Amino acid sequence: MSKKFRLISALITALIISSIISFIMSLMNSGMNAALIGVWLRSWAIAFLVSFPLSCLLPPVIQGFLKRRGLE
Repeated sequence: MSKKFRLISALITALIISSIISFIMSLMNSGMNAALIGVWLRSWAIAFLVSFPLSCLLPPVIQGFLKRRGLE
């Protein structure tokens, strides 16, 4: 896999997962009201800023850990 492919894959994964989780958590905490979209978009931005770097950095670390344990 190329670095470009891994970066795009991590970007798309982070966008989708952070949007879904942040929406569910915003809905649970705020309820269905007029402020929901604003609360969700703010939460999504924060969640994406956390999830994108993690989705780039963690897979190689986890894969290396599993390889060292013989779990390829």
